[in-house]
Amino acid sequence: MSYGGYEFNADTTSYGGADPMQTSPNPASSSDKKPRKPTSDQFLLPCTIKQCLKAASADGQLLVDGQDPHQIKLVACVKSKEEGETANTYELEDGTGLIEVKEWINSTSDGDHARARRALIQPNCYVRVVGKLSQFGGKVNVTAWHTKLVASPNEVTHHFLDAIWCHENATRGLINGAVKSEINGISTGVGFGPQSSGVALMDTSTGGGDKKHVQDYIQQFSEETEQGVALRDIVEALGGKGVSESAIRNAIQGLSSDGMIYSTIDEETFKYAM
Repeated sequence: MSYGGYEFNADTTSYGGADPMQTSPNPASSSDKKPRKPTSDQFLLPCTIKQCLKAASADGQLLVDGQDPHQIKLVACVKSKEEGETANTYELEDGTGLIEVKEWINSTSDGDHARARRALIQPNCYVRVVGKLSQFGGKVNVTAWHTKLVASPNEVTHHFLDAIWCHENATRGLINGAVKSEINGISTGVGFGPQSSGVALMDTSTGGGDKKHVQDYIQQFSEETEQGVALRDIVEALGGKGVSESAIRNAIQGLSSDGMIYSTIDEETFKYAM
């Protein structure tokens, strides 16, 4: 699908990604690894490229709006692509800035599906990237754990609304369910609660009941293994609760699109991203 001269892909059936523990060709030794963050601090932050470029360095961490996100999510247009044997490098632009994104290639575990997914990503396509902010030579860039074509221009709009909400929440805070502001001395608020007369933002991160069941299961068992949770285990566990395999697959597709989960060793094994 073409929109504004850019391409969108309607095929959303893949959940391509890479295990962040396996993507780097030179993994650090166990003695060099930093202590694992508490689960409460492992969150995904939707943001703009400008926010990434303005990230402040503190104690070796890059802070966005004063937060140290476990992962960040970008939705942007591919301006250039450089393919390599060990990594693909993209230059992305979202209207707020340009940033370099590197996606490592694991030739031993990547299947035909992952290679086909990467081949579809070309200049002038919009992509969704989930990854980690890093800094090299004083330049901020992104190490991608999950890169996928955007299926609809609506996702671009949704991402920016999500990023704005998170930015306002981090910098000004939600007061009684509203973002407090003052215009010419007059206090105003844009509410997000059920009684608000302002513009409500729908919570799309969890979806319906089946989606919530799948999310809770993956979140619960993600910490038990580095590889993640297999689809067959999810089907077996939730089948007894009346959740069909097709409903589980649809829920996984939605959670993957939302950046809540990402695939690891293959296209049917997932970890919680928050």
